[in-house]
Amino acid sequence: MIVLRRPLRCHDPGCLGARRRRFDGRAQSVRLRDLESNNQQGADNPVVQRLLGKTGDFGSLLGLDNKWMLNAIKAVGNYGEVFDRNGGAGSQLKLSRGLNALWSKGGLMYAIPYR
Repeated sequence: MIVLRRPLRCHDPGCLGARRRRFDGRAQSVRLRDLESNNQQGADNPVVQRLLGKTGDFGSLLGLDNKWMLNAIKAVGNYGEVFDRNGGAGSQLKLSRGLNALWSKGGLMYAIPYR
């Protein structure tokens, strides 16, 4: 099933990298499950710290603020929330995650770890 008529286009390599890492971060936040509660308190988990921009300078490598992933998750939610709202149980389509689930749950989604 195709929901979009045409794919979103981005011809700037920096934009493409940021879009890919935004997907990876939102999918990673599903895997970590506790990301939303940790973004206010600050977790000891180093992966969560990097996702939230509290350690490292990954955002600046993409030409963005280091808290860009935190802002993206606050704005639209993690990958699971976005899917549920737009195509899953919370939408009119009522699609199951199926292959759009994380690999650990039988799907094909795998996010590159933030290191």
